[in-house]
Amino acid sequence: MRAWARWLAGGLLLLSLGLPWTSASTTTTPGGPSCIPDLSGEGGLICDYIGVPTTHVIGGAVGGESPARFFLVLALVLLLVGWASARPMALLVAAGCAVVAVATALPEVLSGQFTALLAAGLLLVSVGGAGQRVRSLRSATWGETAGSSPSPSAR
Repeated sequence: MRAWARWLAGGLLLLSLGLPWTSASTTTTPGGPSCIPDLSGEGGLICDYIGVPTTHVIGGAVGGESPARFFLVLALVLLLVGWASARPMALLVAAGCAVVAVATALPEVLSGQFTALLAAGLLLVSVGGAGQRVRSLRSATWGETAGSSPSPSAR
C-alpha cells in the first residue's frame, strides 16, 4: 500500500471537517410596527408601521457541524483500521464513506466536499498498489534459470 496516499488522505479528511460544507444563507423579515414612548405625559407608547425590512445572515456550517461529520469520522476510523491491519477492504470502505459524506450535502459542492472527494480518490490510489504483482505465465510455469530453454513440455 502506498503510505504517502494514506497520510495525505487522512490529512484531507481532517481538513474537510473544518472546511465549509453549507453556504451562508440570508433571511429577510419584513418591517413591522415601531413604538416610541409618548412624552406628552400620558405614559403610553406611540406605535406606527415602518416598512423597513431586516436582513439576517446565517453562516454556513463546517464539516464538523454538518450531518456529514458521521461519515467523515467513520472514514477516518476505517482509515486507521486499514492502516493498522493492512487490510485494503477497510480503505475501500473508508473511501466509500467519504463519498457518502459528500452525497449528504448535495446539491451544493463547496471546498469541504471537494476535499473529501480528493481524500476518497487518494484512498483508492493507496489501495491500488496493495495487490501482489503476478509474474507472467511463462516465468511462473517454466522458470527463469540460466541455461534452461523453456518449452511447453517442461511443465
